[in-house]
Amino acid sequence: MNITEEVRKQTALSDADGEEARKAYLAAIVKTAGSLTLKSNKLGLTVENKSMQPVLIALGLIKELYGAEVEFAYSSAQKLYSASVRPGEAERIFADLLPETAESRGGLGRKFASDEEASAYVRGLFAVCGSAYAPGSDDGGGYHIEFTFFDEDAARELAEYFAARDIAMHVTHRRDLYGAYCKSGTDVSGVLAFMGAYESVFALSDVMMLREANNNINRGVNCTLANMDKAQRAAGQLLGAIARLREDGSLDRLDDKLRAVCDAREAHPEFTMAQLAKELGISKSGLNHRIEKILKEAENGR
Repeated sequence: MNITEEVRKQTALSDADGEEARKAYLAAIVKTAGSLTLKSNKLGLTVENKSMQPVLIALGLIKELYGAEVEFAYSSAQKLYSASVRPGEAERIFADLLPETAESRGGLGRKFASDEEASAYVRGLFAVCGSAYAPGSDDGGGYHIEFTFFDEDAARELAEYFAARDIAMHVTHRRDLYGAYCKSGTDVSGVLAFMGAYESVFALSDVMMLREANNNINRGVNCTLANMDKAQRAAGQLLGAIARLREDGSLDRLDDKLRAVCDAREAHPEFTMAQLAKELGISKSGLNHRIEKILKEAENGR
């Protein structure tokens, strides 16, 4: 079941994304769909794609962030949409978005000041070259998320970045393209959660839990599903509270114990309460007490 468009909708830019996150998102589009041209000894920048959406996003962000003039066009012969920055303005934009010095290179070809910026960059990559699939009743497919690049280094950088986050991403070579992909339900959920596609995470969690439940005897099935549903609702409620705290700037003001719960829940949205408590090294009752405080902080901030 192809869930690519649904994930793209969930990971699109929002008003909550700050300037640096917007630059990171644009940098990903430029890296995967951009090209430099030389005219009259001046560099020009063009973003091209068969899909109009990422090109229009790039056009809007270049105008918003750099105040540059951008020309939009469509080639019926090549079936490509394009946004071109006129020569003379492109060099400063490209240098700011994708610095090429060795000192600036991070796990994704650049450094990020926060996970939010890195997440925005991966969201931008997905907008241009990402695809996602989940098991469905109408096909025999399984879990799969993939980013496709012309550049092998870009695929390996992405795989290495997620490996550092304990997410197994592999690299494959098909003709002239390189893919960085995950196939396990847990790893696919991890990538989706990193990008902020929580609705898809919960949908995959439903599938994973139902598959697990179907391996149990009939009496155990009802109990398992009830517990999983409860865990999902609790996880969704806490993730929503964390998002509100981040938006109003209150998240960084939480004490270390409460912040540790927030970080663990965002890192493992699929965990049950028991698994989350084990991850934090505390009791379930202690975890519940901390979660109540976080929910109260989020409610007070409204």
